[in-house]
Amino acid sequence: MSNETFTALARRVAPLFDRVEAAGVSSLTAPERVLFSVWAATGQIENGGFDQFFYNSSGDHAGAAPSAFRAIGAAGKAAVIEQALALFPGKAPPSARDERIAALDGLTEREGEDLFEALDSAFHAVPESVEDLLAAYVAAHQAEIAPPPEA
Repeated sequence: MSNETFTALARRVAPLFDRVEAAGVSSLTAPERVLFSVWAATGQIENGGFDQFFYNSSGDHAGAAPSAFRAIGAAGKAAVIEQALALFPGKAPPSARDERIAALDGLTEREGEDLFEALDSAFHAVPESVEDLLAAYVAAHQAEIAPPPEA
């Protein structure tokens, strides 16, 4: 992906994070939720793996990630995320961060510190270009996603 495409996506998603913090994810349109979810999950997983994704506030909305990835055409990445979600009791991490961190601690105590290592590798091995797919999704849903702030 070009630096220009990345910058354009970042400008579109930045205001969404502010809206979620102020008014919750329900304040977003359906396409905005897809953009928000895919951007947050991808950034966390690519930077620090599933452990980081679930540990940070991005994990508050982890359950929405598989459908968001499928919405942009990244079914392979969605399947890997589902495998990570399935490691939690009830096949989903708690949305409350403190509860999720406690669940993560319990999982790593039982399964070991490298619990997510194979899934991190599997996520990276899926050949789907999330950024390109996300850019195409945003282009197709321009009218339903808030425009970027003025430069």
